[in-house]
Amino acid sequence: MLNVSKLCAAFSEQVGISVSRLKPVHKRRIHVQTASFSGYAGAGESTVNPDEVAKFSRLAALWWDETGEVRPLHAMNELRVPLVRDGLVGTGAVPPPLRRSARPLAGLRVADVGCGGGLLSEPLARLGAHVTGIDAAEENIQVAALHATEDRRLRSPGLRPPQYLCCTVEELAQEQPRAFDAVVASEVLEHVDNQPLFLDMCCQLLRPGGSLFLTTLNRSQCSWLAAILAAEYLLRILPVGTHDWNKFIPPAELHSLLAANGMSLRLQHGMRYNPVSSRWSWTSDCSVSYAMHLVAPEDPLDPPEDPLQDTEDPPPASGESPRGAAAA
Repeated sequence: MLNVSKLCAAFSEQVGISVSRLKPVHKRRIHVQTASFSGYAGAGESTVNPDEVAKFSRLAALWWDETGEVRPLHAMNELRVPLVRDGLVGTGAVPPPLRRSARPLAGLRVADVGCGGGLLSEPLARLGAHVTGIDAAEENIQVAALHATEDRRLRSPGLRPPQYLCCTVEELAQEQPRAFDAVVASEVLEHVDNQPLFLDMCCQLLRPGGSLFLTTLNRSQCSWLAAILAAEYLLRILPVGTHDWNKFIPPAELHSLLAANGMSLRLQHGMRYNPVSSRWSWTSDCSVSYAMHLVAPEDPLDPPEDPLQDTEDPPPASGESPRGAAAA
């Protein structure tokens, strides 16, 4: 059992930070017409949690405030963009002539599931990917679509702005099965209902040999201390109530669910956030945040490969050499 009183007292004494520093952020209304699917014709199951959708809808106008409540997600791009780029290079999805180019993901179809305001969709599109970003919150899709129209870097010849759809992963999997070279679900899994169904649908989106990239939180005492007590209540890096510790998922449990879909593990690595510098770094410690890269079988009927045979080192953060990343 966690002794919450003692942990809170010890952590408060250690960090010595008052919660009174939080400043209000002014919101604005945004209206953009976006596409959506008509509905999921499955067995009535859903991955959508209405409370979570409402929670993140209220954050819609804050997505592109790089100094505000979603600052850690902006900073995380320093790790997760290279994670996707280098992971796709490593699987051979990127042709050799493009690997050192400015647009190594040119022509590759990437689904950003739970895209929020498009914080990850846009950088991947700037690398040449044809990105489809989906989110169940219409307000988030509106913000993402508007920001993409205002990003001049996406107007370069040969680049395609992300396509944003207000829909669920179940609906996208029904409409576009096995259509994507990569699926990304970053900081999403801990906010959905029916995690096994969510993961099944992500896998169904992948072409044979496609890549699944995940970042999420472990269910551990350390994650409760860091991601909830510290991040939400003491440091106020995130709004209180952002996370439910019971929805965090241990790496072994996550890998087991994906292995049932024939997925092979290529990378599993921890991520550490420094709230002082607002920087992320790779670490061998997966007790709080971690990333996974898994690959679908070339033939969906083939059994998965040995998950320990083909693991890869974590990609360097932007601006780092490979030696700057911790070894797995």
